[in-house]
Amino acid sequence: MTMGKSKRLPFKFAHSRPHPKASSCQPGPPSDDLASVRRDPIRILRLAQVREITGLGKTTLYELQSQGAFPMRVKITDHCVGWIEQDVQTWLERRVALSARHTALMSEASNSICHRPRG
Repeated sequence: MTMGKSKRLPFKFAHSRPHPKASSCQPGPPSDDLASVRRDPIRILRLAQVREITGLGKTTLYELQSQGAFPMRVKITDHCVGWIEQDVQTWLERRVALSARHTALMSEASNSICHRPRG
């Protein structure tokens, strides 16, 4: 019995789904329509960069992603994924806006509480 190199099987995430922006990506020459829509180049962030930008841990990112509450990763190669920077930035902007609204509502609610004099 000889020991050879084991072949790596392609790993697929059970909850993986294609990124919405990836649906228009077909092999072949670039379309004039895509060139007119895309003004800025797409920048891909790796996991370490996403963790640094968001402050979230790896497990939390993948859990939020599986719940549809965080942008879906993009498969770059068979063993490499990343996130579209603009999607991550948009998610952060929405979180900041939600937090600001929540803070304003809490402040408004605490100011509207009537204090009755005791005694």
